[in-house]
Amino acid sequence: MPFLPCCKPRRPRLGRIGRQQAIDEGDGDDDTTSSDMDEETSVRAPLVPAPKSDRGDFNMLLWALMLLEGVGVLFPWNAFITVTEYFSTKLDGSHFESNFENYFSFTFQLFNILFLIVDVLYGNKFKTRTRILIPLCVQLVVFALMTVFVKVDMAPNTFFGVTLVLVIFAGGATAFLQGGFFSLAAVMRSKYTQAQMTGQGLGGLIVSLLNVLTLAVGGKKNNAENAAFIFFIIAVGLIAICIVGFLYMINSRYVKMMEKRNRLVRRQSIESIQSSGGDTSTWALAKSAVAQTKLPAIMVMTTFAITLAIFPGITDRIQSTADPETLWAKRYFVPVTCFVFFNLGDTIGRSLSLWWEWPGVRNYRKLRIPVFARVVFIVLFLFCNVQLSDTGESKIPVGFKSDAWPSVFMLVMAFTNGYFGNLCMEYGPQIADEHNQSMAGAFMALSLTVGLLLGTLINFALKAILCGCNPFVSG
Repeated sequence: MPFLPCCKPRRPRLGRIGRQQAIDEGDGDDDTTSSDMDEETSVRAPLVPAPKSDRGDFNMLLWALMLLEGVGVLFPWNAFITVTEYFSTKLDGSHFESNFENYFSFTFQLFNILFLIVDVLYGNKFKTRTRILIPLCVQLVVFALMTVFVKVDMAPNTFFGVTLVLVIFAGGATAFLQGGFFSLAAVMRSKYTQAQMTGQGLGGLIVSLLNVLTLAVGGKKNNAENAAFIFFIIAVGLIAICIVGFLYMINSRYVKMMEKRNRLVRRQSIESIQSSGGDTSTWALAKSAVAQTKLPAIMVMTTFAITLAIFPGITDRIQSTADPETLWAKRYFVPVTCFVFFNLGDTIGRSLSLWWEWPGVRNYRKLRIPVFARVVFIVLFLFCNVQLSDTGESKIPVGFKSDAWPSVFMLVMAFTNGYFGNLCMEYGPQIADEHNQSMAGAFMALSLTVGLLLGTLINFALKAILCGCNPFVSG
């Protein structure tokens, strides 16, 4: 069958995995006509046959390695938003003691987006090994330095400046890792994208549980710093394991075959476009990938924007209604109900998409309703016992006084974040044309990160409205 990349198929467009699934769901007759297919679906045979493992076999080891890489990709982000007691201790007495999270979040997401744009446009010009291995090494150096700085006495302002520089490097490295791994997963199959997303959620859960365990040693300065030292040592070890795992994965027979196939498909597609007088510049190809995946991109952006609008900037300001002198209220309420519950629900949601997908790639537009409906969580959390001002007075009435309410809200919000976010990230590359799937994977990662930045900015606005303050000056 001739390959016609310039022809616009009926929507929804199905990528390599979606086309194969549509074929597999048929009667197996070779003479199936387009009238026998779903009237909303246009299915074309792939230009280059996929390896057998891509048509049915599932490599659990490669899936587990992609899961591991997902854990390592967002470990820096999870560290910066979770180990708050350590940073508060190091910044004690400075202007940044109560608002460092705002600076860290905004800086990380800003540089993450800037470098992701670079990756979307030019990532395909580099080998996958280079595109991922160098950022992993940068992350290793960043966490090694953070480990050293735990034991180094610095003035609070100096420590803040040095840490902010490391945040910039971590944000840039994370951008290239996200773009690289999602591009790699896109040319393999959708379940590897699911593994990458689930690994990112699992990484957050590991960080939050580790933080709770380290808090058990006490809340004094020395204990907080010793706990952070142990935490960062574990982070260095994890990233080192990720480097080894990636080297194994990139040298596996299946990955080599799929990358070779993707290069061939892309080259032949570009030649076909050129022969018909089409534009094959980087911008033109990027525009094509964006146009094909814009709805899943908007949905994943919305999903994470809503989540970051309240987590963790507002949810970590919810105070327990239990006796303030209890250990639960003083030490464990926020780490457990905010971070552990969020990462637990998020991981469960991401994992569920491996076994059950609703509404399915053919009906992916139906995701719009539940995705946009999640805005209700912003309202629900604002009526919990949120204390944004230094006086402890809330600007809005407390409608949910029991500790159970924010716990339930957090679990449900996190579950929907993980589940819907995962599906959007899977569907994006699937509905793109095959030669656009790698770039589509990177674009979806960019859209996710834009959602995180938008959510952070919305969080600043909500704080400014609720406490009547400048969120960059006060906590």
